[in-house]
Amino acid sequence: MFLSFIGQDPNAEEISAGQIADYLTDRMKGSGNTAANRDLRDLKALFNWAIKQKDFVLNENPCEGVEKYPENMKPKYVPPAEDVAKVLMAAGQEDMDLLLVLYHCAARIGEILQLTWEDVNFEKGWIALKTRKRKGGNFSEDKLAMTKTLFAVLKRRWDKRNKFSPWVFCNEEGNRFKYSNKRNLMRNLCRKAGVKQFGFHAIRHHVASLLADSEKAGIGQIQKLLRHKRTSTTDNYINSLDPQAKLVADLLDDMTHTEMDIIIENQEQRVRSGVHQ
Repeated sequence: MFLSFIGQDPNAEEISAGQIADYLTDRMKGSGNTAANRDLRDLKALFNWAIKQKDFVLNENPCEGVEKYPENMKPKYVPPAEDVAKVLMAAGQEDMDLLLVLYHCAARIGEILQLTWEDVNFEKGWIALKTRKRKGGNFSEDKLAMTKTLFAVLKRRWDKRNKFSPWVFCNEEGNRFKYSNKRNLMRNLCRKAGVKQFGFHAIRHHVASLLADSEKAGIGQIQKLLRHKRTSTTDNYINSLDPQAKLVADLLDDMTHTEMDIIIENQEQRVRSGVHQ
C-alpha cells in the first residue's frame, strides 16, 4: 500500500520520513488513526529488520521521526459469566472442550490449537503452553497447574484420542485445527446462544476479571496465570510448578466448579440421549 501510494519502488535508503508521513496521513483519512498507527508500527519494524541484515546497506530508519496519531482506546468488552455459560451450552462437545481448555488456561486461542499431548502431564498435573516471543521469533514455554475441570476434559480426550496424531485438537484425519478452521466459531455460538458477540480473547479477559473481582488472587498471581511477564530461559525449562500457580488453579476451579459441572453434565446427557449432533 505504501509503494502504491508513492507510485514507485525505490531503494530502501531512498525512502524519506516525509513520504511515510504523507502516506500515513492519507491512511488516517481513509481508515482512521488506528490503521495508520498499525502501518507505522509495521513499517518501522520492517526497516529495523533491514538494518540488522548484512546484505542491506541501511543505517537509518526513516520512521523514527514520524509521530503516531492519537487514539481513543475503547474499553474491551468483557462478557458476564452467564453469557459465557450460555455459549458453552450452545457448543457441541468438540467445541465445548476447546472453550473449556481455553477458559481454564486463560489462554490465547493459538496456544490451545497448537497443544500436543507432550504438553500435557497428567501425573504431575500441569499443562505447558507455548508462546512466540515478540523479539527473536522463538517460543517460550510456561507450565500451568491444571484445574480439576481441565484435567477431566483432557483425560477424556486422551482416552478417546486419535493415537496416530500428536495434537490435542485435531480433525478426523489427525491434522490439527488451525485458526482459520475456528474463525467463525464464537460469532456463530454467540448468535445461537442469543448473547452479545464476543471472541476467544474476551474469555481470557473474563477469567482475569473474575479472579480480580474475587479479591482472593493478587495482581502478581493473575499476571502469572496470563503470562504477561517474561520469564528467564531457566524458568521455561524447570519441571516444578510455582506454588502460586497451584493456588490460582484451585481458586479458578472453586469459582467455576458448580457452574461447569452443570454444563458438562447437561452436555453429556445430550450426547447420551442422541440429541447432540
